[in-house]
Amino acid sequence: MVLGVKWLKQAFIRKRIKITDKGDYFCFSPFTRGEKLICIKEWDIGKRRCERCNLITRCGMMPVFNGCGMVNCSLSTKQEVIDLFAMRSISHYHMLCRSCYAQFPTQYNISYIKKVEWRDQ
Repeated sequence: MVLGVKWLKQAFIRKRIKITDKGDYFCFSPFTRGEKLICIKEWDIGKRRCERCNLITRCGMMPVFNGCGMVNCSLSTKQEVIDLFAMRSISHYHMLCRSCYAQFPTQYNISYIKKVEWRDQ
């Protein structure tokens, strides 16, 4: 028994790549009119967009202290009083490249004040 084999013909189509306002690359689909295809350059594989400088580089989830000052971060303002018993974290994570991460402080100074009640015995 012989099965029929269909031969597929390969074709190479070159499309002009355009850049959006956010810096993403895209081109229009050769098959569907008006459909945009996201393009990734070969040398950008394995890289991510840094949340601070918006460059596509090798990034990682890096710990930063609260009060980071990042745009659109809910923890960007530094707390004046920290309740240690509320079990809230004083740090959180952002996707940062090495050069942006180096600009964040690595120490967090805390003044501890203990309120004491004196009881008569």
